[in-house]
Amino acid sequence: QTMKLVLKLVVFQFLRIESFLPISSRAISSTFLTSTLKSKNDKLDLIFGENLSLLTEKEKRISNLLLDLEQTHLLENWPSLREKDDEKHKLLEQIIQCDENYPGGLETYVTKAKKLLKDSQNNVNPFEGFVPNIASGESVIFGTEKFEEMEML
Repeated sequence: QTMKLVLKLVVFQFLRIESFLPISSRAISSTFLTSTLKSKNDKLDLIFGENLSLLTEKEKRISNLLLDLEQTHLLENWPSLREKDDEKHKLLEQIIQCDENYPGGLETYVTKAKKLLKDSQNNVNPFEGFVPNIASGESVIFGTEKFEEMEML
């Protein structure tokens, strides 16, 4: 029990320090953290503490996904058990809905976001080689005969 508490303190301190590291160093430290703890339950226990007993199985599954995607900052610094429990469930429900509704789920979203951020950092322009131009067209005024004619198309 004492060893578990010491490990929690060390890892929490590690997480605080990690948040100040450059992104490239965080991947190494996250790998270190992942390899240090044996199971996902240990990791969830470390993140949630006493709040872990509050979670449904579905909430634990989405929390494990966030852990795998290195997005646990969304779950840090929660109030104690029985404080704002409804808000905790609402947050996890929103995350579950995002996972269910985004094409490919949160894994695709996070992967794409990381790529876009990296490309932006490296000054990669996805529109390189494209030339903007003004489309040809016709202006119509709402309510005019021409407008009504165009609406029928």
